[in-house]
Amino acid sequence: EVPAQEAQNQSVPEKVEAEAETEAETDAPTPDVSSSSPSYLGTWQITSSTFGAYSAMSEEDCSALVGTRFEYFKDYAIYDDGHRLDSPQYIESILTADDFSSIYQGTSLETLGISKDSIQVVAIENASGIGDTFYIKDENTLIIPWDGVFFEVQRVSSDS
Repeated sequence: EVPAQEAQNQSVPEKVEAEAETEAETDAPTPDVSSSSPSYLGTWQITSSTFGAYSAMSEEDCSALVGTRFEYFKDYAIYDDGHRLDSPQYIESILTADDFSSIYQGTSLETLGISKDSIQVVAIENASGIGDTFYIKDENTLIIPWDGVFFEVQRVSSDS
């Protein structure tokens, strides 16, 4: 019985050390980026396009834009083929599905694969050009309207 008790005593300090390590890790401050930053901050890239009811662009024009990057951050925004705006002001609002259809003359949210009653829209104040306004389809997809075409833009990286 004595050797078993010694073995038990030996394992106790190890357990205490392990608990101490775990506590130290939990006490370390972890930066909480997700809750403080809007979901649309990050780097984005055009992956595809959908034509609206009326469009001023050709298939070739749209294909040429695939791969174009947009950067939306707190300190700056890069849009419209490399235009940079420092300290951008992002104006967020909600647009109903009906309002969206009215604005885009018959193009519905469903056309863009969005089956919701409304969508969040973000406009960059004092910006003008492709990417100055975008809709949030989901956490990793934005929709950028331009000349009657809706560009699907996928997340490349998040706000760091």
